[in-house]
Amino acid sequence: MNENELEEEIQELSLHLADMLEVALIYAGAKKEKIEMISNLYIESIDEALKDDDSEEMDREDIITVIEFIKGKEPSLFN
Repeated sequence: MNENELEEEIQELSLHLADMLEVALIYAGAKKEKIEMISNLYIESIDEALKDDDSEEMDREDIITVIEFIKGKEPSLFN
């Protein structure tokens, strides 16, 4: 695999992960018309939501923690 193919693969995976995050947020009750804003808030909130977590990698529980953190901080963005 050459460098351009690798970059394309990384870009495709990044887009797929962004879609998966949006789906997780929708299933968590996010308002669909606010999904882009909530996705950005998710990224911005990771450090604050996980400040007491000393692990180096995020797992499923950490993702849930961040989503719950956002729901508590901005409940009007969720149904």
